[in-house]
Amino acid sequence: MASATLDPGDIAPDSTPLERLRARATLRSAWLRVREAARRSSPATRAEARSFEAHEGRHLARIAAQLREGRFVFARARGIACERPGKGPRPIVVAPIESRIVQRALLDVLRALPGLRAADLEAPTSFGGVPERGTAGAVAAAIEAVKAGHTSYLRSDIVGFFRRIPRKRALDMLLVHVPDEGFARLLDEATRTELENLAELGAAASLFPEDDTGVPQGCALSTLLGNALLRGFDAQMNARGIVCLRYVDDFLLLGREASHVKKAFVSAQRALGELGFAAYDPVIDPGKAAAGSTARGFEFLGCEIQGGRAAPSRAKREEIFGRVDALLRRSERFFERPDPGGAARLGLAPTLHALGRLIEGFRASYRFCQADEVFAALGRAIDSRVEKYLRLYRKSEGRDPSRRGALRGIASLG
Repeated sequence: MASATLDPGDIAPDSTPLERLRARATLRSAWLRVREAARRSSPATRAEARSFEAHEGRHLARIAAQLREGRFVFARARGIACERPGKGPRPIVVAPIESRIVQRALLDVLRALPGLRAADLEAPTSFGGVPERGTAGAVAAAIEAVKAGHTSYLRSDIVGFFRRIPRKRALDMLLVHVPDEGFARLLDEATRTELENLAELGAAASLFPEDDTGVPQGCALSTLLGNALLRGFDAQMNARGIVCLRYVDDFLLLGREASHVKKAFVSAQRALGELGFAAYDPVIDPGKAAAGSTARGFEFLGCEIQGGRAAPSRAKREEIFGRVDALLRRSERFFERPDPGGAARLGLAPTLHALGRLIEGFRASYRFCQADEVFAALGRAIDSRVEKYLRLYRKSEGRDPSRRGALRGIASLG
């Protein structure tokens, strides 16, 4: 039996995709990205990542040996139907840490292939899941198109996108650039959806992919498959004076005349239909799609765009305020009956720390927005809510000084 020793960190220029996949540099880089994402995830995922990190060298060596010997197996994942206010549940697939590391490593190797990058990752109007682009790039492109004279818009998204992706067809579009059977087999296995808790999901089980229809939302490779599948759509829609900006399953059509945009949407529906998809129609589903004059402003990717500037949308501002309020309310309920066992999570200090991280994360997500007045107004509303919270804390502290340590969330030596 081969020893569980990682391949050398240096990857030879003429190495195969499979050799690059199991190289030390590739696996460690993938693990660091997975660890970073895990720190922003659920308590269970954070705990799993900490356990892996405690012996990361040994675990990565084991994964490398399994890949080298053809023994690596993607363990079954858990399906989670995440509830969303005013929307249907989002079907998220949470795979074990080892599976996520190999999925991420597969993605990194694919992205480094020149033929694949040119064919599927460099569509100039595709922004989701493409390095160095993201929401900021998509919003900037929309603003530039409006400045260039595109006065009409239509915004929509693709119905049940990840659940409807024809997985084999998307894989075939990638694998023409990967003449490596071992790598192709792993890629096929990495993008299948096998859930360990299917029976527990009940009616929500129908939301998740099955067989060769659909890819797991939450897998690092799923967006790449979607982008590969829609590469032709991107090229087709950005023609005849129309600008089509796409962020995974959200897209924005911009044109100089409303009639041009309407015709483009008909073409978009036809092109998507050939792939087994459909987009929400703003006439039929005004809550899911919208159309109109760009001069009046419009929303795209959680931003309000008007007058050459972008700001977080009203819905996103209300969402962050709601999360702040919920965080403070949990702590306020703790103030009513302070328990030393909950102090580390619900006391004053940990709550303010969590609040700071929440606000910093929101501001970072919208760093590209030039909307000082919008951020200032939201800041004032949050400050007012925090002041109410602090008044309740001071009242609680004065009522029972013996519980001051628990209320503060600071360990006591007494």
